[in-house]
Amino acid sequence: MSVFLPESGDVIGWQSSQASGKGTLIAQSDKEWTLLVSGQWLMGRGQDVTISWLDPRRAFWYGGARVVSSQLDQRDTKLTVTAPVEIAQVQRRQNVRVPVILPVTVTAEGQTLRGETFDLSGGGLGFSLPGTRLGTDKVTVRLVIESQTGPFVLESGVEILRVIDSSDPVTYGGRFVKLGRKEEQTLTQYVFRCQLAAREETRRSGSTKA
Repeated sequence: MSVFLPESGDVIGWQSSQASGKGTLIAQSDKEWTLLVSGQWLMGRGQDVTISWLDPRRAFWYGGARVVSSQLDQRDTKLTVTAPVEIAQVQRRQNVRVPVILPVTVTAEGQTLRGETFDLSGGGLGFSLPGTRLGTDKVTVRLVIESQTGPFVLESGVEILRVIDSSDPVTYGGRFVKLGRKEEQTLTQYVFRCQLAAREETRRSGSTKA
C-alpha cells in the first residue's frame, strides 16, 4: 500500500501525551515539517508527538515525530517537527471499536433514560441502561465527546442491533443512523485519538516492562 503524504495548506492534527490540536502545514522537507498551529503551545525539543492527516478519500493517516522547535506567532504557534516515521493508515471499519465510558442519554418511545457507553466506533456504540429493557429497536442517543476545539454534543438516531446482556444493567449494541458530515468527522477523529492513546499506552507499558 502506497503512503499518502499531505501538501502545504492541508490541515494537520497533532497529539502529544498532554494535549492535542490541529494546524496547517506551511512547509515540509524530507527531514522536517512546519505547522501553523491554532493557539499558543510551548513544547520542548525532542518531545514525542503524533501527526495525523486525511487523504482525498477521507481516510486517516498518522506517523510519529519529535518536536524540533515551537515559536509563538501572535495567537498561533509555528511548530516544527521531524518528518513523520512509521506512517500507517487507520482502520476505519465500523466494527473496529474502542473501549470508552461516557455518560449517555437515550430517548425511546418518549421516555428519557440515562446510562453509559462501554465502547464506541465510527459506525456505532455499545451502551448500558440500569434496570431498563427497551421495547423498541429505534432510539435517539445524546453524548458529549471531546473534539479538537472542545466538548461536542453528538446526537443521533441509533438502531439497536442486539441485546448483549439482559441482566442489570442491560447492555445493547447499535449502529448510528444518518450521521451528519460534521458529526461523522468529529466522531471519527475522537475514535482515532482514542486508538492513538491506547497505542501509546501499550508502547509505554512495553517500555516499562523492558
